[in-house]
Amino acid sequence: MKWRVRLTFADDFGAKEGFLTLIIHGRFAVLNEPFYRTLAMRHLCTAILAAAALSAPLAHADTSKKIADLQVKIAPNLVKKDAGIHTLYVILYDAASTSPMPYGALKVDLPKDATGTFYKVALTTDNVMVMGSSELPKAVKIKVRLDKDGSAGHDEAGDLVGIAAKVATGSKTVITIDKAI
Repeated sequence: MKWRVRLTFADDFGAKEGFLTLIIHGRFAVLNEPFYRTLAMRHLCTAILAAAALSAPLAHADTSKKIADLQVKIAPNLVKKDAGIHTLYVILYDAASTSPMPYGALKVDLPKDATGTFYKVALTTDNVMVMGSSELPKAVKIKVRLDKDGSAGHDEAGDLVGIAAKVATGSKTVITIDKAI
């Protein structure tokens, strides 16, 4: 999808006019022409890009790819250990790769402490932040972590985790958080 926008603006050096082309690719919008030389123009272009990115999901909803349907529950013996932990990370890895780098991740702010089955989501390429390759793996390893300090990174003391080693793309899985770090 392309948007061609005619811009006229005034700054301290007088009126300026030009064209700006926005190209929408999936969830991203990029400027096709470097028309933003002044600070005011850069702010305007940033605002236009933000508006384009917000409207892009409506224009390309068919490009979203389903990764998996996920339910997360917590083992009964860990319920007391999760008191006050309201950050859940869902980290996805390519199951066929030995790379320690994730395929993607999702951060969730939970409204209350976790008990039983406490989170359900359809993981897609629209709601998961994909890192690097946009090629969807045939299977993913999914790790869920209730993160005590709420910061992304490695597992740390006080975190609670659960893992599904191999989930076929597009399938359903239930992960039980059953390990305290």
